[in-house]
Amino acid sequence: MAARARSYTIKRGNNVTNIKSIIPKAVREIAKDFLNPPLKCFGYKGILKLGDEMKNWMNETPNPRKDLFDQAELMENGGTGGAIFRNFFRDFLFECLDYLSGNLQLIKAANLYKKAALNWTEIANLIVKAGKSLDNSYLIKASEISIETALIEKEAMELLVKL
Repeated sequence: MAARARSYTIKRGNNVTNIKSIIPKAVREIAKDFLNPPLKCFGYKGILKLGDEMKNWMNETPNPRKDLFDQAELMENGGTGGAIFRNFFRDFLFECLDYLSGNLQLIKAANLYKKAALNWTEIANLIVKAGKSLDNSYLIKASEISIETALIEKEAMELLVKL
């Protein structure tokens, strides 16, 4: 979850802030932005919108075989969407436990992102199947999983916003 497209160069100084105190604040900010996106195409609302619109992709693209494959490839292996990011974020949350050991909210959120990542891979696979077969039922199933995944990620972020 992009922190407002910010980038930092870090140089170690003499007084280093305790990372244990920084993690909750950073994670809360990410969660807050995810739960309150500026537009309906971001955060969990964006995933819900994706799920709703995905059912119509077969009829909206001039070349479903290529376009659906490209969409699935981007979703699974590129950008910040799909499983690639969820795997990264899941691992980050589990690594945070090195500093916040035993935090039940963090453990549950990390496990929810583990499930979300698996769902995104399944969504991408279903989109590929839809493109290969030109069978819209795969997109309908992918849509259902997208909506389920939006709710999983929302639940995770509701835990993290209270970290």
